[in-house]
Amino acid sequence: YLAVKDALAKDNPSDAVTQAKALRSALGKVTRDKLQTHQRAAYAPLAAKIDQNAASISGVNALKDQRTAFIPLSEATIALVKTFNILETPIYQQFCPMANQGKGADWLSTEKAIKNPYYGKSMLTCGNVKATIN
Repeated sequence: YLAVKDALAKDNPSDAVTQAKALRSALGKVTRDKLQTHQRAAYAPLAAKIDQNAASISGVNALKDQRTAFIPLSEATIALVKTFNILETPIYQQFCPMANQGKGADWLSTEKAIKNPYYGKSMLTCGNVKATIN
């Protein structure tokens, strides 16, 4: 996920395709049998949404379309991180008020510094840290 975000922030659609494919591959390797029944029930729809939107990103070469698919990818990834709370280090939930046709959109980053995946180089520092997830 973070590599997809970085590729979009760098306006690099071909790397976004590569990283979205890698995300799908990694998602497919998650060992679900170690999850408890209630965890599986929470994981399955989030993983499906992540996979679906990573597939959308990997299936197009236009940054605009990739960034549109990154919105629900981020929503599902944020929900997954918050639900399972398996982080060893803090991660930052960041927000751009202009993304998503002015509705705003979130993403995750390991750095506090804003590197906006929705606008890339044209507005790289647009946004703010909305929350720190420990």
